[in-house]
Amino acid sequence: MPGSRSILNASRKMRLTIRATGRSSRRARSDAGLTLSDYVLEELRAVAQRPPMREWLEEVSRFEPSELSMTPAEALAAERRRAP
Repeated sequence: MPGSRSILNASRKMRLTIRATGRSSRRARSDAGLTLSDYVLEELRAVAQRPPMREWLEEVSRFEPSELSMTPAEALAAERRRAP
């Protein structure tokens, strides 16, 4: 079986991203003992199980707003100062 798969209508950005992450996905596949086809099928199943974006947005819109003691930028700066 050939070592590459064709996916129609993949944008250039998507192809570059896939190429850039190819080594890590190859390593993950081999660690899990999966073929490329099995790996892609697992990824597709995971995506198919996620709720549609509209449904997810409706769900999170019902959450109560959070009161923050500092801005996200301040929290990030504090974490960076705290890290060794």
